[in-house]
Amino acid sequence: MKKSFKTLVVFVCLIFSVLSTNSVFAQKQESQDTKFSKENIESMKIAFFTKELNLSCEEAEKFWPVYNLCEKERWKARNTTINSMRELSKAIKEEGKKDDEIKIITEKYYNNLLKETELSKEHYLKYLKVLPTKKAAMVRIVEEKFFRDLVKQYRNGKRR
Repeated sequence: MKKSFKTLVVFVCLIFSVLSTNSVFAQKQESQDTKFSKENIESMKIAFFTKELNLSCEEAEKFWPVYNLCEKERWKARNTTINSMRELSKAIKEEGKKDDEIKIITEKYYNNLLKETELSKEHYLKYLKVLPTKKAAMVRIVEEKFFRDLVKQYRNGKRR
């Protein structure tokens, strides 16, 4: 789970940096940023998932609406966890914060992490309704692989 969390944090940072590009960058940089626009990332993701999961047209038609809904739920839960982590970090640094208060905030953070994990399992069960077991089981693995490849492409493009 630690690796998954780290990858997700890297991806979130990647998305924010890609989406907040400034028009002051050079022409070469603009083409790199265009490659990593939200729309292009979505297109790359659809192609990647379709290939890696070997989705038939019928499976893809059923899978993508379910996946997109799950993705929204997951990002909402992830943002809640990130906010509680920020709250915890702030509380720890704050002078005079009582241990009981920190304990409550810490429990809130870990409860949010637990909700994310439970949500992942719920999503898997939803995928099972529209995909064969093996493909449903592969969804998170394919996500991780896609995010790793995306980060690698982004870093390689920045080095040129």
